Amino acid sequence: MISAIVYTSNSGYTAEYARLLGRATGLPVNDLRQVHTPQPDEEVIFLGWLMADRVMGWPKVNAFFKVRAVCQVGMGPASAAAAAARRGDAGKPDKRFVPKSSKKSTRKFRITTKSR
Repeated sequence: MISAIVYTSNSGYTAEYARLLGRATGLPVNDLRQVHTPQPDEEVIFLGWLMADRVMGWPKVNAFFKVRAVCQVGMGPASAAAAAARRGDAGKPDKRFVPKSSKKSTRKFRITTKSR
């Protein structure tokens, strides 16, 4: 039976997802950097960040635990809806994504061609 969630994080997003998953499942959440003793009989869910087609932390977590699920985090910015859901204010407009000005640009461009 899965007994914990283990993660490694670079920018903090993976840690945030691990904590959210821990709250949803009731499982304890542990940072892989704080794990120093192999526990090969412990079944865990692993969350790691993606770099150059590799899930960072995989070699260590695979050597220390019996990994039952792997989640990778990365590859693009969060949508406004996902960010609002994480912050708990879904349905409210996110000020970071609202344009500063709704006026259309009045700038006109002239295309000219050189004659030979």
